[in-house]
Amino acid sequence: MSVRFVLAIAKIHDLDTNVIDFVLDFHQAKLDVDVYMEIPAGMVLQNGHRGLSILKLNKSLYGLKQASANWYKMISKGLTDMGFKSSEVDPCVFISDKAFVLVYVDDYIVISRESGFIDNFVYSLKHGSKNFEFTKEGSLENYLGVKFVDYDKGDEFKMKQPFLTERIIEYLVFEQRVTNSQSTPAVKPLLH
Repeated sequence: MSVRFVLAIAKIHDLDTNVIDFVLDFHQAKLDVDVYMEIPAGMVLQNGHRGLSILKLNKSLYGLKQASANWYKMISKGLTDMGFKSSEVDPCVFISDKAFVLVYVDDYIVISRESGFIDNFVYSLKHGSKNFEFTKEGSLENYLGVKFVDYDKGDEFKMKQPFLTERIIEYLVFEQRVTNSQSTPAVKPLLH
């Protein structure tokens, strides 16, 4: 809901938009507790005894219970330090007097009413105290599997999900084949 709402505002007011994709987001966050793990299978140690050693993690890994919370704390702190405030309605929407930032794990949309703000924002993310690693994806054309059609033209735009649509059609066709290929006993309905 927040994505659609903020995108509608951006379209109505002709605001600048940009998509940012954080690289290995969870690995950028520090752990809030000590986490140890066994030596992974296939890793060869000098002493040759995997079972006698463990590893202490310095950074989060995907799959850790606290990985996403640690990442959110880190990005939230970074955005707060840059003057953004988390929305009370949706904590994944950050607002400042110059921009909105929509946060979805490692995919972000930055929307600004001030020309040049997004470039300064991106520079601050990369070279600020947190030194975030990310790629600037450019203008809004695809976000979270949603393709924005004619976003930069006219007063309207369409949101399509071709990948999801294709998967649903493939699933339905498969289900139809499976259903049609099996005989199922049934009673004919009585017609009056």
